[in-house]
Amino acid sequence: LVTSSFILPHMIQFTVISFYYVLVLMVVGVLKNINEQMKSIYCSNRVNAQFIKVEKIITLNQIEVVYVHMLEMKREINRAFQASILATAIQCFHSIVSESHILYHGLVVEHTLTTHDVCNCSIWIVYQLIKIYIISCSGSMLKEQVSKIGRSLHNILPGKDDARLYLEVQHFSSMILYQNAEMTVYDFFPLDATFTFNVISAAVMYIVMLVQFDATKKS
Repeated sequence: LVTSSFILPHMIQFTVISFYYVLVLMVVGVLKNINEQMKSIYCSNRVNAQFIKVEKIITLNQIEVVYVHMLEMKREINRAFQASILATAIQCFHSIVSESHILYHGLVVEHTLTTHDVCNCSIWIVYQLIKIYIISCSGSMLKEQVSKIGRSLHNILPGKDDARLYLEVQHFSSMILYQNAEMTVYDFFPLDATFTFNVISAAVMYIVMLVQFDATKKS
């Protein structure tokens, strides 16, 4: 009964989070390659300024097409996992609050917790924090790579006679500015570093409220 109702669901949950993390890492890996191509274009333009002919392997327009495909993949990943991530966030929040309150109540109020109980509750809290961190870390890495691409794009200096490259840089910059690259949960909140902060701060607030209730009852 414990295996089917407790252990198995949490194994499935962690597998889903791991799969989500790997998919986001794949997108981040492609974005890293895009950033490297941006740097190569920047370097080739500097060489061209010295009147040396350089053959470009890939154009900025082709890089933009790959970037658009990565945004579409990001949206598909977001749509596929946002429901499970929302359920995970609720479960992690509830577990952090309840386990922390059990620790406080058992150690301070009733003095009934054993060393095994303390270790069990502590490990369970750390497990919830790890899941929250994995979700936040994936979104933060995605935003960081998009920011790096934007900085590399602004380092590309088209020549006076290269009007086409100038327009491509403008178009790419506008798309990065207006296309949302964040992972969100139904557009309610982003899945980045602020996600960890919001969950932990809300959990701490509720724990303080529960401690105050215990203190009121005790008095």
